[in-house]
Amino acid sequence: PGRLCILGEHTDWAGEHTKTNKELAVGVTLVCTTNEGLHARCRKIKDSSSIRFDHYSPEASNSVIMKLDVVELRKIASEGKFTSYIAGTAAAIIESDQFRSIHSSFGIFIDNYLTTLPMKKGLSSSAAVCVLTVRCFDAVYGLGLTVEQVMELAYLGEMYTPSRCGRMDQCVAIGEGIGVMEFSGGSCSLRRLFCQSPLYFVVADLNSSKDT
Repeated sequence: PGRLCILGEHTDWAGEHTKTNKELAVGVTLVCTTNEGLHARCRKIKDSSSIRFDHYSPEASNSVIMKLDVVELRKIASEGKFTSYIAGTAAAIIESDQFRSIHSSFGIFIDNYLTTLPMKKGLSSSAAVCVLTVRCFDAVYGLGLTVEQVMELAYLGEMYTPSRCGRMDQCVAIGEGIGVMEFSGGSCSLRRLFCQSPLYFVVADLNSSKDT
């Protein structure tokens, strides 16, 4: 899903300053995810050196095949395109200890067959793409990632792109729900909250755009 910030906008960036000033309070934000999101199926493919990603949305549809090579993936990530988020995240995963500890003899196919989340509207669509990519790698390669590890890899992957997001956006890893996040230095935590009654939000499209 995407995400909405209910309270505490920009506290993820502000919380980083506790590294240099211990008197500052940690950043805290209240977030909720959206009903809209990205849906995908994933499976193994015989080519052990490639990742295929098919994307379908009302805005655009495309298919891309990339080598599972860190140098190649980071080059694509730097281009600042939609596929850059997939490439950057794949690079971060390949560099992770979890991926290095396995011996894979197959590649991965991610079929993003449905996208209901609007792109470039400030709803963390880029983070949703990165988290989706991590989730699919986790499922296909059996990495056994925790929610925190999914968030970290998605963040590192997006940082390989020209985007300079904070750490709040990766809250989409919890799926649909509400959570509270705390930011201190370069780390963050996410705790799911449970409401006794539904919360309703109206999100208006101002026919503008946002590109991190």
